[in-house]
Amino acid sequence: IHNDALRHQWFKLRLDSSQSMSSSNLAKQYPNGKAALEDDARTPEMMTKDFLTAIRKHVEMVLKNKLPISIYSTTPIEYIITVPAVWSEAAKAKTRTCAEKAGMGEGAALHLVSEPEAAAVYSFDVMEPHGIRIRDTFVLCDAGGGTVDLISYRVTQLKPLLRVKEVVPGNGSLCGSIFLNRIFKEFLKKKLGGLQSWDDEILEDALERFENVKRAFAGTAEEGYEIP
Repeated sequence: IHNDALRHQWFKLRLDSSQSMSSSNLAKQYPNGKAALEDDARTPEMMTKDFLTAIRKHVEMVLKNKLPISIYSTTPIEYIITVPAVWSEAAKAKTRTCAEKAGMGEGAALHLVSEPEAAAVYSFDVMEPHGIRIRDTFVLCDAGGGTVDLISYRVTQLKPLLRVKEVVPGNGSLCGSIFLNRIFKEFLKKKLGGLQSWDDEILEDALERFENVKRAFAGTAEEGYEIP
């Protein structure tokens, strides 16, 4: 996709009408100028199905290039789709339907898991040894690009697989890190936009540098950064 081309975005979130972009103050204040207008002819279900189809085809291509054909053709493939913790059952059903139409399987071969639960499994794996015991309760913050979810879990099993149980219903909002980028972009334009040497190329370089800084930032206020 050309950098200046309009593109469909956030269509996955539109699978859940209760999580509309119009309900997010950040989305209203800091819209994406490159986002294509919503098109009734291209429903969220259609775009999600097309996106998942492209993902499936790419996965198959990579596996075929890396594995002998005898192994690839005889190895069962199961897909696990993660969804926001705050999604309704209707939105989960739509996601499953889209994945099935994308050729990712159906029934027991296709799994849906909440994003915070997937994050919890990953976190326990990388934190080993973590000191967490059965019946311990913890709050997990899944801060993603579009949404931020908070959910409380109680550990019910550690071995052979981690199992957790939701303590209270999760909550979340459209306040992910993409909005930090947009707020920073507006700050730069207001602060430096009047300079003679300022142009779109410098802005893009600054935003790319900011993305790297943001991901590595550990909360040390005294640390300085040069952008771009």
